[in-house]
Amino acid sequence: MPTASRTDFESATGVYLKTMLTSPLMMEGEIPIGVVQLINKKEGSFTDTDVAVLETVAAVCTMAVINSQLADEASRASTLLGMGKVSHDIGNLAAALFANISYAGMAVEAIQTSLSSQESELDGQRLADLSANLGGSLDDLKGVADRIVGYARLISDLSAGRPLRPNRTRGSLSAIIEAAAREVEGDCEQSGACLSLDLQEGAPDTCVDSQYMARIVQNLLGNSIKAIGEAPPGPSGSGKKAKGIVRVEYRFKRGRHILTVADNGPGMTREQVRAVLSGAGRSYWSKSSGSGWGIRIVLELAATHEGKVDVESEPGKGATFRLSFPHVDPETGCP
Repeated sequence: MPTASRTDFESATGVYLKTMLTSPLMMEGEIPIGVVQLINKKEGSFTDTDVAVLETVAAVCTMAVINSQLADEASRASTLLGMGKVSHDIGNLAAALFANISYAGMAVEAIQTSLSSQESELDGQRLADLSANLGGSLDDLKGVADRIVGYARLISDLSAGRPLRPNRTRGSLSAIIEAAAREVEGDCEQSGACLSLDLQEGAPDTCVDSQYMARIVQNLLGNSIKAIGEAPPGPSGSGKKAKGIVRVEYRFKRGRHILTVADNGPGMTREQVRAVLSGAGRSYWSKSSGSGWGIRIVLELAATHEGKVDVESEPGKGATFRLSFPHVDPETGCP
């Protein structure tokens, strides 16, 4: 074919058009989202049968594209729901910061009042007490501020797909786990559950990012608390729920630190457990369906400490999350 008579398509692909059949990818009454084409039938011209086949293929392709778009929208909605939970957590931290600031402000005001007082002996002792209280408040402020910054950085890295940046220092996992669990003890009580801690004392310190570990503990506890809210009624047809129990256990065995969080909630099927361990899982309970961000964050954070995550669960028998981390000598393994 002479070059001057070629179409742009023919010039770009080297394929010369003899016959062509085209059908739009579209729902009725909607704007087309694409086209599907057949070109250069080997024998003869395209028939009505060819048209019917192509229209069927186009309809299937259209549904596939639309379903994919709906799945993306659902994923974005799920992410927004997860980010709402994250913003709630950060809001709680900010509230704690505000409370500490308010208390520190009251202490400063009291010191200023004492400085202007004529009762020097009494005010001297009072100033010493206020100074000690203020020092403690400022330490609390620093701790809460560090956690807010660290949590915000963590969420920023996760949402942007950036590698996580753990700040590993020497720490006691028993102390970190207890402090993190105590912070959500009130939520546990509100759900009608009892929080049980069984933490081994005397385990060796390890090299750990304390904020990452605290977030792991609190996300797993949050998952169990939601599960407790879906616990079935108690026996004898009373209609009352059995007492919810969330158990947190920590042990150091054979060079590994083992964290276990278990509950007596509704449990999960094998398929749901597999989804959880793949990072695609979420809470499936009717009243507390979640976005899956909590468990995904646990998996991501555990990976930064070479951790292994196992889940044991059956419908009606609760769930047990067990995380195992290799011991890292803080004398040689911390930056």
